[in-house]
Amino acid sequence: MKITEAYQNREDFIAEVATYHPCQGEFETLKNAQNKAEFEAVLLKNLAWCVTNRVLEPWLPDKLPKCKHLDCHGTGIKGLPALPECEFLEIGKTQISSLPALPRCKGINCSHTQISKLPALPECKFIYCSHTLIKKLPALPECKVLDCKNTLIKKLPALPKCKVLECDDHLKR
Repeated sequence: MKITEAYQNREDFIAEVATYHPCQGEFETLKNAQNKAEFEAVLLKNLAWCVTNRVLEPWLPDKLPKCKHLDCHGTGIKGLPALPECEFLEIGKTQISSLPALPRCKGINCSHTQISKLPALPECKFIYCSHTLIKKLPALPECKVLDCKNTLIKKLPALPKCKVLECDDHLKR
């Protein structure tokens, strides 16, 4: 089933999800969703779990204009739609090779992907981009945690707020 079909089949979908012993808090939020947007927001936040347990296909719609949290870690998803409102993006161990603009992103994990470039991340505090093809990082004025081990990065940008830095030896200050 695709994520866009789950709400119209929600009774059957919720019954199937229950058989996989989901996280109780998220499951309650799903069951109590008042509309399609709330229902799909829970599914997007837990997409990796849904795909792993085969209750949803590894597929995303062309548009996700209100998505705040997307987790497709370890799924077969190959590309992302526009995510103008996304605050947390988890795409580690996917086949995704490029990212859309993420103007509101506060946390991203794109480790173990074929990503070669990060978009502007003016609000991002947590960046995990190890084991990627990234050569250069954008300005990261709000970054508090950066993990960029095993990348092609030769020089780090200014990191005025960084508290935790995991990088290859040649990048250490």
